[in-house]
Amino acid sequence: MITIHFQGFNVPLEESRARFEEALMLIKQAWTQETCSFDGKFFQVPPTALVPKPLQKPHPPLRIAANSPETAVFAGELGYSVFVASPINPGAKLTEQVTLYRRALGSAGHPKSREDVAIAFPVYVADNAAQVRHEVESSFLNYFRAIIHQAGLGERDTSPAYAYLREMRQRVEKITWEQIEPMALFGSPATCIEKIEEIYAQCQMDQLICWFNPGGLIPHRHVLTTMRRFAEEVMPVVRSL
Repeated sequence: MITIHFQGFNVPLEESRARFEEALMLIKQAWTQETCSFDGKFFQVPPTALVPKPLQKPHPPLRIAANSPETAVFAGELGYSVFVASPINPGAKLTEQVTLYRRALGSAGHPKSREDVAIAFPVYVADNAAQVRHEVESSFLNYFRAIIHQAGLGERDTSPAYAYLREMRQRVEKITWEQIEPMALFGSPATCIEKIEEIYAQCQMDQLICWFNPGGLIPHRHVLTTMRRFAEEVMPVVRSL
């Protein structure tokens, strides 16, 4: 959790946005200039050559994790591709994030061709919902237990910037499987296809990112099985979207 990183380096969380934007500027300069020198508020770099330079020109594609309204607007205004995670933006929030991004992209005058939306979902294909729950529930709850633990550590800082962590921890502590399921593409191949089609109708995403082992505890053989079933029974149907 990024809040813990800021605490570990004794950096105010309020600086996160400005630091991110400045670091992004520095990275792009280092990639595209023969010799880069940088004198920013947070980073100072004497004339330095990055070797080797990236193969892609002018630089490798950049994709912003747009999981807050502010970042969705920032990415759209600067014409970046975005990545949005369903567990962080469940339900209607997912469509809201994508809409904010597209609106900012258009308002900034970027062509439609610059738009690229990738949405990440936990994915598990099985014969039925009961099998999914049996094989996934304990692992996915492990993911939320990790969030609870990290949020608890973050509460060591009592400044207003960290106040949201207490609310997050309390909310996640009460989460149930019934609340988790709508965040994910779980179920039979037919169910997963139907869900993807519904999401595409709402978000018109360009890419679907699949998280096949949410929580990290699903046995590897089961992960391979659900990946194979997704590739063979789901992908051929939704590929044309």
